[in-house]
Amino acid sequence: MKNEALESYREELRRFSKMESSLRYHATPVQSGVHRIGLDFHGVITASPVFLAAQAKKLMDDGHEVHIMTGSRYDEGTDAMLGEYGFTRGVHYSHYFSITDHLISTGEEVSFRHGMPYADTLLWNSAKGEYAILNHIECLWDDSPAYGRYMPSTCWYFTFSTENFESQLHQVLNGGRPKVGSSSGALKRMSCTMGPSGWTGLTPTTYENWLTGEFV
Repeated sequence: MKNEALESYREELRRFSKMESSLRYHATPVQSGVHRIGLDFHGVITASPVFLAAQAKKLMDDGHEVHIMTGSRYDEGTDAMLGEYGFTRGVHYSHYFSITDHLISTGEEVSFRHGMPYADTLLWNSAKGEYAILNHIECLWDDSPAYGRYMPSTCWYFTFSTENFESQLHQVLNGGRPKVGSSSGALKRMSCTMGPSGWTGLTPTTYENWLTGEFV
């Protein structure tokens, strides 16, 4: 059983390494002084819409980007739905990333049951990490630990709570950087850094040791 689990982890590593390599030279340029903040929708914005709408508007007013990162598709009803929670495009958020739309656009199989999307678990759970790499997202507030393991080491991953949000945001806006295995709320993750040529430094041994519980 242990060997089967290890082989499964190794397959995850191979697939994620391939994804990281394909993204390495396609990341968007970073605009100096602009912070890129990620917010999940279900379980985060829906949990505290008034509080987060005020925080998001201030970030946007200060010239930063707010990226809503969620599983739901973007369609003609999305802006109206977000408006019900006090979020207006261009005022409270600058970008909307849909895992479902992303997977469909890249040719992956997505099925729908009772209106809910279903796809390969690894592809689904790693999609936010892929988006974070491409768009230099500095932090993401989410309510599911499943996405945290695929975040690049340059992106904070926080479990949302109104009590901790402002102190966490202050840490990000003032140049704080996540550390592998830190107690900041970020999960342990692979080593991946940004250099002059793009994203480099994915360490297979470190990642595999972490997956098998041997990472310190």
